[in-house]
Amino acid sequence: MTVLRVVLIAAALLLLVMLALTLLALAETRQRIAALEAERALADTRHGQIEYISWGTGPPVLVVHGAGGGFDQGRIIAEGTHDALVAEGGLYARLARLQFTDGIAAE
Repeated sequence: MTVLRVVLIAAALLLLVMLALTLLALAETRQRIAALEAERALADTRHGQIEYISWGTGPPVLVVHGAGGGFDQGRIIAEGTHDALVAEGGLYARLARLQFTDGIAAE
């Protein structure tokens, strides 16, 4: 067997191992996505339905996506229960007031 054959066989085996690892990672990702989708729920608001997922045992985390012209997309802005966040009077309280009252007229 020549050196070239050994190198080609090793390269082929390496590609097969990489393919197997990629398929395993893809399967695990699909399982996790399916688990998250099983926990999703819909909530009715004045502006239509929103989809949310409750996951884990820690305190709830609020993530604002697409608010304020996009400068804070996906940024965690508050953490806690609804009552605690409203009591703080920050951005969450303002958004909740806008969401659950007559909007800007309530401000």
